[in-house]
Amino acid sequence: MAAPLLRLSFGDLARLGLRKAPAGPMTELATRSRVPLIDVGTVALLRSKQLQLRPAIRAFTPDGVLFEDGTEAKYQAVVLATGYQHRLGQLLGKVEGVLDAEGRPRTSGQQTSLPQLYLCGFYVAPTGMLREAGLEARRIVKDLSQSLRAALPAAA
Repeated sequence: MAAPLLRLSFGDLARLGLRKAPAGPMTELATRSRVPLIDVGTVALLRSKQLQLRPAIRAFTPDGVLFEDGTEAKYQAVVLATGYQHRLGQLLGKVEGVLDAEGRPRTSGQQTSLPQLYLCGFYVAPTGMLREAGLEARRIVKDLSQSLRAALPAAA
């Protein structure tokens, strides 16, 4: 259902040099915890030729870049948008039940198998990760508040 909607909304993005992901959005979410995004501002800049996609970088030169296709270009600055990896496995070590076999959190927005450890913002929601992280944060605060109240001595 996503492909026809994208074509209707944005036209043929391949003409702008944007490659289609190998899997659909729901598969990307389920298997790789990645949210496929299309930035409408970037698409507009590509269409107006104010932004140009280039092939992969082979090497940096003293005043620019050598691309995989053999072309070179001079640049004053290069921005590398390389993605994000949380590396929780390195931070937490081998804590039983917190991370799955791929190193992804088993839960997000609730207490983990390690008492008093909460992780927030790791559920990739089709409705938006920022929205979901806000909802998770509220659940965590509510849970922690209840736990703290329960631990307080009774008033005399």
